[in-house]
Amino acid sequence: MEELIDPDTINTIPPSTLQAFQELGRVRGITPEEGLPGAKLILNQLSTFGIDLETIAQQLQTDGVAAFSSSLDKLRAIETKQHSMVHA
Repeated sequence: MEELIDPDTINTIPPSTLQAFQELGRVRGITPEEGLPGAKLILNQLSTFGIDLETIAQQLQTDGVAAFSSSLDKLRAIETKQHSMVHA
């Protein structure tokens, strides 16, 4: 988690991961630019290994939206059921 923490970043994590970080982790205070040259080098080499980062990013976005949409649908179903029970 330390590498994912930045003042301008939002990340969703399971409660158990958050608890573990609170107990054992530490905010390092590094800037995102600190590892930028190395990260750019690695990203540029991905295609060498047959990894299409653009396709992966699109799939992650699609899957993420679908997961949040599914959760919202479930919440709406609960709300509808609750409303019908109150007004029955």
